[in-house]
Amino acid sequence: MPERGLPPELDAVARSAPFVFAGVVRRRSERQPLAPADAPTAVVRIDEVFFAPPTLGDLTGRDIAVRLAEPAPPARRRIIFFAGSLSYGAELAVTELARAPAGRAAADIRDRILDVRLQQYDERLRERLRRAEIVLYGRAGSVKPLESDKESADEPPPGEAAPRWRVADILVWRLLKGRVEEAPRVVYPFPRTQRWPDVPLFLEGQEGVWLLQPIGRDELHRPPAVPGAFVALDALDFHAPSALARIQLLLKALERR
Repeated sequence: MPERGLPPELDAVARSAPFVFAGVVRRRSERQPLAPADAPTAVVRIDEVFFAPPTLGDLTGRDIAVRLAEPAPPARRRIIFFAGSLSYGAELAVTELARAPAGRAAADIRDRILDVRLQQYDERLRERLRRAEIVLYGRAGSVKPLESDKESADEPPPGEAAPRWRVADILVWRLLKGRVEEAPRVVYPFPRTQRWPDVPLFLEGQEGVWLLQPIGRDELHRPPAVPGAFVALDALDFHAPSALARIQLLLKALERR
């Protein structure tokens, strides 16, 4: 039985669309630089963002050019757009993947989209927990530049400098998965680089949940080798203390599989 407020044909696109927003169509637009000559476009004033890349900040109240997949809706009509990225710059432009009327069902659609995204988040987090060798709740002790700081074993991408590295000593308060014989150390690039744009950064006294991988397991990530150290290079490899209960539940679910 389909979820209330989200037609079955929108379920797949709701899981993958980078942009989902409601807005009022202001007018048809001039052709966008990256769009085909015959592609209809419209300028939409965003009044509610259901989902968007966080790096773009708050888009509420902004005009956005939408390359349309269907005939242009009437001006002043409020529409929910499911869209993919088209271009960034002084003006933001997206390409329509699907649309829905923003009527009485808008709140149900928003809630369903949030449910879908939370499910995706839990799926990704569950996979990170499965792959992690150590999962622990604790506090960062000393955080220092790596004394043997050298370039990684891999060459940095063209145009990007080799990263510098820091190491954080972790005081373990609760071990949730795996075994540690001594206080683990976490090596991470600082500052963030193009290669590691979302890597968690740590401060002395920072509390949370760490999902740790041995150095060298991932062929794409090659920090300097430090005996007994781990890495946490994914955005999902560190969580605030408020996530502890959720992570414990996900770990229990993994144990039952």
